[in-house]
Amino acid sequence: MEVDPEGKPVDPQVCRLRVMVEDRETSGGSFLLEARLSSTIGSLKRKVCEQHRFAVEVQRWFYNRAILRDDQRLDRLGINPREATFNLYLLSSKSVGITREQVEQRERSYTEQPQQMYGTQQKNPPPLPQREKNTTQTLSWRWISWS
Repeated sequence: MEVDPEGKPVDPQVCRLRVMVEDRETSGGSFLLEARLSSTIGSLKRKVCEQHRFAVEVQRWFYNRAILRDDQRLDRLGINPREATFNLYLLSSKSVGITREQVEQRERSYTEQPQQMYGTQQKNPPPLPQREKNTTQTLSWRWISWS
């Protein structure tokens, strides 16, 4: 049985993904994401929405320069489960035609679903801060553009 650097057993069905995030104005941010090899890109989008507050609709996932569909499974992409790098491009909410209220409603529905859909047990993220209407938010890799 394999062990990680900390001496813990490694589950061969779980992979660690490095996700490089960029948007129209910012690039270079990244985070690690653990997922089962049987996960689909659609389930990864929901997991990222729950953990990092990127609406599913604004996420575009790429692997080896190819755009990925929601129904594609990790185990069928030929990734190395120990170290795979994906690119996540974030569109503005305006470009995909969704409002802030719609994003918040979708986020609530994702965080209210049972955690077993990802194969992990995690705490729900804190709610988004309230904003006044007619305000804009600057782009960063951490947030969605509302302009």
